[in-house]
Amino acid sequence: MTKLYILCGPSGSGKSTWAHNFINEHEDEDIRYVSRDAIRLSILKDGEDYFSHEKDVFRKFVGTIANTLIDGFDVVADATHLNMFSRLKLMQALDRYITDYEVIYITFNVDADTCVKRNNNRTGRANVPENVIRNMCRDFREPSFDEDNRIIAIHNAITNEVILKDCHSCKYGFADDHINIPMCHHRDTCKNFELWEKGN
Repeated sequence: MTKLYILCGPSGSGKSTWAHNFINEHEDEDIRYVSRDAIRLSILKDGEDYFSHEKDVFRKFVGTIANTLIDGFDVVADATHLNMFSRLKLMQALDRYITDYEVIYITFNVDADTCVKRNNNRTGRANVPENVIRNMCRDFREPSFDEDNRIIAIHNAITNEVILKDCHSCKYGFADDHINIPMCHHRDTCKNFELWEKGN
């Protein structure tokens, strides 16, 4: 089953850098990158407000992700996805095209000062106003498994902790979820995984 990696975090938190590193590390797998910012910048014309075409941007963002999943590729969806509403908005929009996919949240809970400092290295339209970034950091809400039944893992990109769904004895999960999530390296030391492996 195809997987949708939904990045969650404010501007400047390291989402795009993580995405490119992740895809490079798994270049032998069918993973594609879709950036909402890149789509926005491709639509904007000189002199237009940064958010002047958000309906078109979101429509293209969703359409590109949906078509890529339908074609059988895993997708890294790069946008802020700061709260449950924004994350469910994406999945509900995708449901018009495809529902058979698994979700992995990648979270970037980074402090505002760090995000602002990183953002200051950006130029042109890629540079986000400081007050916008600080508001994003203030409003960010960590995702949970309760948001949708297709969520199979939540990966904290800052601590590299991976929490798998249906975990009872070990925070890193139990059973074959360890096999299906490429960034989970805890399988090598997880006693629960060893017990499951011996029993199968």
